[in-house]
Amino acid sequence: TVSSGGLQDVQVGGTASGKVLSNGGIEHVEDVASATSVLSGGRENVNSGGSATGLAIGNGGLAVVYGGGTASGALVSSGGVLGDFGTATSAIVRLGELDVGTGGLARATTVSSGVQPAL
Repeated sequence: TVSSGGLQDVQVGGTASGKVLSNGGIEHVEDVASATSVLSGGRENVNSGGSATGLAIGNGGLAVVYGGGTASGALVSSGGVLGDFGTATSAIVRLGELDVGTGGLARATTVSSGVQPAL
């Protein structure tokens, strides 16, 4: 668990699995992160070269995929936000929000009572 201003940096060659980010906890991903839960006040940044799989974003959580980064199989639930400037594949949006920004690509997205604006 990363919270209360904590920071986890998954650098090239590193992996992280099953982390919970909340209450000011931040994770920077330059390699591979899997099964991360981003809850209220938490944030995950998937940077160029980074990959996030099985990401779960809940109420008040934020994940941002930057150019060159990828996210696959993300679940964005009520109050969660996924910002996509890289590539997001097979995201499921349930009452959450997937924002596809400049240069972003969303593939095979399922939207169920959520929002997927193209910015």
